[in-house]
Amino acid sequence: MIPVRKLWKVATVIVLLLAALATSSGCTTNNPANITPLPTAQPAPTLLETPAPTGEAAGALPGSEAANLSITVDGRALTERGIDRDRAAWLPLKAVAEALGHRVTEGEAGAGAAQNRQLSIEPQGAAGEPVRVTYQMGEGNTVTEASVTRTGMTQTLTNPLLMVNNTLYAAEKVFTEALNAQVTYDAAARTVTVTKATGR
Repeated sequence: MIPVRKLWKVATVIVLLLAALATSSGCTTNNPANITPLPTAQPAPTLLETPAPTGEAAGALPGSEAANLSITVDGRALTERGIDRDRAAWLPLKAVAEALGHRVTEGEAGAGAAQNRQLSIEPQGAAGEPVRVTYQMGEGNTVTEASVTRTGMTQTLTNPLLMVNNTLYAAEKVFTEALNAQVTYDAAARTVTVTKATGR
C-alpha cells in the first residue's frame, strides 16, 4: 500500500506539470483572451526584394550613393544627375559630352559584342579631336575594363566606369583629360559645373 504522503507528492507533481503545460501553450483554461498574438511585423526585405528607387534616388548604388548631383554644362542645367562616390563626382558620359557640343554614337567593340562596347565622341566644329571610350561589361552589369583612345594613343582608365540603370557614368578625370573640359564639383551644394576649356 502506497503511503498517503507519497500519493500527495505525486498528485502535487501532476498538478504542477499540468499548470506548466497550460502556461507554455500561451493561455489559461479560464481566460482564453490571454492568448499571445503572433507577431505582425514583417522581416526586412532582402536586396532582391527591395523595390527599385524612384525620383532623385533613381540609379541608386550600394550604400548611400545615388544619382543626386545637379549638373550644369556651359550654363545650361541638365535633367540628368551625377553620382557622388568617394567624395568625387561621376557624370553621365553621353549626356555631358552631347551638352558640350560633341556628337556621340554608341556601338559594339569587336568580338563578344554583348560584353565589349564603345562610345565614339566626335567634336563638332574646328576644335578638338575624336575620342573613343571602350569598355567591357562583367557580371552584375559592372564595368570591368575601360580605356580612352585619342589620336591613336590608348590610355587605360585606372577607375572603371559605372553602369547604373543603363547609363554610363565617368569620373571627372575623363572629362578634363579626354574631352578638354573644366569640371567644378561643389560637394556642399551637391552641384557640378562643366565648361569647355579655354582655347578650345
